[in-house]
Amino acid sequence: MTYTIAVCTYNRSDILERSILAALDQEGAPDYEVLAVDNNSTDKTAAVLENLSSRHARLRIVKETRQGLSHARNRAIKEAEGDFIIYVDDDAVLDPQYLRSLDSLLHDVPNLGAAGGLIRVGCVETPPPWFTPRLEIWCNKLDYGPQRRFLRYPQILYGTNMAFPKKVLVKIGGFHTGLGRSGKGLGDSEDLEIMLRLEKAGLPVVYDPCLSVTHFMTPDRMTREYFLNKAAMHGNCRYAAEKIHGRARPLEGLASWAISLGRTVVRPGRDGFSEKLIRKSSLNYFLSSFKI
Repeated sequence: MTYTIAVCTYNRSDILERSILAALDQEGAPDYEVLAVDNNSTDKTAAVLENLSSRHARLRIVKETRQGLSHARNRAIKEAEGDFIIYVDDDAVLDPQYLRSLDSLLHDVPNLGAAGGLIRVGCVETPPPWFTPRLEIWCNKLDYGPQRRFLRYPQILYGTNMAFPKKVLVKIGGFHTGLGRSGKGLGDSEDLEIMLRLEKAGLPVVYDPCLSVTHFMTPDRMTREYFLNKAAMHGNCRYAAEKIHGRARPLEGLASWAISLGRTVVRPGRDGFSEKLIRKSSLNYFLSSFKI
């Protein structure tokens, strides 16, 4: 089995090197390459990547001119030389044992549809006082416990840390280009949508905590405005992704909004901003049913 670690990037030159070096520094790893997909970056990303590739033969660079994370991920499918593609965000760092752990998983559980694992949250700088552990879920924290397990929706893997057989991605048509982040936008749920397609196809999705990454939050995103915008967009995108597969339940969004409001009224000392984000996302999910 051969592997491609794909790092799709847009304007993250300040922290990109950390992600690339972690991908290049896999301990005791099987045969693999690192593929950086530059999605029209306008900062110093190209220079950072060229410098790294001049020092590391394992690193390849391609440019995807169609804007959007899903386009970049689909370009990685086309370009990958490995049998298995591992996607890691440009602001995330793979555990040094990641590839070794994935290789072990594939020996135990053949014919996977997808695999992924633990996502920890880190901050590039000291976070503001209002940032509590309850907010880490909005930073892509993922933890389904200490044991390997098969997932079924609504449990999913996050795009920050997910891996697929290349042949599976080719067969199901790659990532939905109408979903996902594009440029400076906050779109998401392309990972959710592809999980629903895998489930329809009867392909197993496995969570293994040994497949771990740390997702770093940059200072520009550590603002209340960012979190509120992210929550709103997530509600919209989640509805759109579920609607594609007939899984949208707008009244559940309304119920989630009401339950959160009730918790805030009953326990006013509870983390109010966290509840506000839940209500923002839930209400946007519900209201999306009138727009689409």
